[in-house]
Amino acid sequence: MAEDKAGHPVAQIASHQQFVDASNAILLKEGFYEREVHRVTQKFGNIAHVFSTYETRLQAGGPVLSRGINSIELFYDGKRWWIASNIWDDERPDNPLPPEYSPETDSVKK
Repeated sequence: MAEDKAGHPVAQIASHQQFVDASNAILLKEGFYEREVHRVTQKFGNIAHVFSTYETRLQAGGPVLSRGINSIELFYDGKRWWIASNIWDDERPDNPLPPEYSPETDSVKK
């Protein structure tokens, strides 16, 4: 998710390959490190939803550049879990992490 100049939400929709094509060069040049700091998983039968709180850096151990939440939909085909979709939004002054998704609540060790 992103915001336009007026502050309205805008979904940036891309296939996996479109995302790689648009971001690969800058990520390789600048670096990118994402670390999960909290996770909430809800599962029913062969479907699951995960809210995964993240921190991003240019390198492991570097200063945190941003935080946000990945929303991941998964399904199980009897052999393995597959990602059906993934969407994320960064934390902003007008969009702080809710306490229930905060890394201070129950940190995931990675």
